[in-house]
Amino acid sequence: MRFKIFISGIFLLAFATVPLKAQDEIKPDKRLKGGIATSSLTNTDWESSSAPGFVIGLSFDFRFTRAFSVQPEVLYLEKGSSERDPSLDIEFDLTLDYVEIPVLAKYHLPFDGFFRPHLYAGPYISFLIANNSNIELVENQQSTPDKLVNQASDTDFGGVLGVGTDLHFPFNTMTAEIRYDVGFTDVFNGAASQASRNGTLLFMIGFHF
Repeated sequence: MRFKIFISGIFLLAFATVPLKAQDEIKPDKRLKGGIATSSLTNTDWESSSAPGFVIGLSFDFRFTRAFSVQPEVLYLEKGSSERDPSLDIEFDLTLDYVEIPVLAKYHLPFDGFFRPHLYAGPYISFLIANNSNIELVENQQSTPDKLVNQASDTDFGGVLGVGTDLHFPFNTMTAEIRYDVGFTDVFNGAASQASRNGTLLFMIGFHF
């Protein structure tokens, strides 16, 4: 609990100080972005396979130097996977919808022209909005997948690694990017949890506005 409070404080501090400081120095580059997310669970006893979802949101890129910027984002992200519990021979779909807030440090490679690539990394915090998992109840069992899935944690913390490029068209500046989200905390609450983690690969495009 103290760890979660500490991490939450870091995110609140980042959002409270970085944009205010940046507004005096630089106007943020605002993007509307969306795309496809493929997710699966790691560190689990279940047989997990990835399933497609979607992502949509906003990003605000504060450029401090030619090479460095800080980019907070607000994303609506569907994380889902297909699961099988071999011990009970049960198959089900896991679908968890989050509002995710990454804070990314971006390094812009020294390229001019149509393609302007960049690398980025940073932490994220996610808040569970909906649990739409498709799983039937299992009777006469102490520890079952349905009981665990119904105890999905309200928050998820993790890290982001990614690469992208700006695409400079005459009518607009677009972005194309690929990133991987890796969870650091347990997806589920409860003593029966196997400390499962979210792992999500995202493909996104963005439009300047």
